[in-house]
Amino acid sequence: MAYRKIYKDLFVDIDEEIPTDISSHFVYPEFLYNVQAEILKIYHNVKPDVLYRADDLWDIAKYNSSRSTKSTGTYMEPYYTMLKTSKGEQFGLVQVYTPDEKQNIISYLVGSTNGIANELKLYKFSEDSNIFGPMQLDKQIEEDEAISKELEAINTTGTRLTKQMLIVPIDNTLLYIEPIYQTMLNESEVPILKKVIVASGNKVAIGDNLNQALENLLSKYAVDIEVENTDDIEGLIESIIKANNNLTQSLTNNDWEMMGKDIKKMQDLITSLEQLKEQEDKENEQKNQNSDSENLVNTEDTENTVNNENSGILENIINN
Repeated sequence: MAYRKIYKDLFVDIDEEIPTDISSHFVYPEFLYNVQAEILKIYHNVKPDVLYRADDLWDIAKYNSSRSTKSTGTYMEPYYTMLKTSKGEQFGLVQVYTPDEKQNIISYLVGSTNGIANELKLYKFSEDSNIFGPMQLDKQIEEDEAISKELEAINTTGTRLTKQMLIVPIDNTLLYIEPIYQTMLNESEVPILKKVIVASGNKVAIGDNLNQALENLLSKYAVDIEVENTDDIEGLIESIIKANNNLTQSLTNNDWEMMGKDIKKMQDLITSLEQLKEQEDKENEQKNQNSDSENLVNTEDTENTVNNENSGILENIINN
């Protein structure tokens, strides 16, 4: 407003038609987007009972960078990118959410503009979907021998590796892009792109640049991803206790509608706990079987050694 008073002919009213060659350069304002993205961590679900009980909280997705530890991670920042959604191809800001204190992706937020009006749209995955998050992807990369070797080859003395994480929505899928930069210390210290890791669906691949990485993702060089459930027994037990407290409160208030919701929530949590317990029991059983097999092999080796020693003693006795 101050500038408009100084330069009266520089500005025009917003309701006047804006030339296309100017409006085509408009983007969704990042400051406004950041404020809205932060608010939506809580207020994406505005049902009074959900807000009151804080039953559906989200957090910004995290990724492993050179400036963070593997346990904490660094919050992803919104970024402008071309994306393909139900609205078609558009240029916009993207931010990715995970459930609070979990790593899997639950939704992403797109801010775009058509040059006249801004649009903010939230795309949400189903509750039972297991869309792996950046921290889970990094874990898979570390565990893959082939990709780890390529990263170790550029992580030499006198250098520092840094990386970013971009997640680009394409129709109903997500494309993960992780550029890896190498910086020569005590020299120019200008980051140079050395590798690019891409992932989508249940595949991950690495290349010297984006095109090569995408080609490898669609070839036999792609590596399968096994996404683990981020729930743990302790976390589920805490959720069940909270659900039980909510049920007690509903009974006290004679709120029959909430009682039904609380019972359903508790049943779902108990089912998840049973499934996780069964999975852990199978894994422990498999570990015990492997341990027994190793012990059996060691026992057979010991018996063979004893038999060989006995044979040697008998031979000496016969010869003498």
